[in-house]
Amino acid sequence: MFLPTLTYEGTFKLDGGKIRISGTQFSNLDPTFAITGGTGQYLGAGGLFIPFALPFDTVLLFRVIH
Repeated sequence: MFLPTLTYEGTFKLDGGKIRISGTQFSNLDPTFAITGGTGQYLGAGGLFIPFALPFDTVLLFRVIH
């Protein structure tokens, strides 16, 4: 059985600094990624990044822990 995987790394520019994310997605059912750091007010941040696909939009949730 073949299980496709996608690896993501990215940076989001927000008010107050940038947030860096990283992770691997194994299915569309659980697209949760790690916050691996940031700049400005997000310096040293960790936490979770969760994108939600809606019928006509996408919501990006950042759960930041300092």
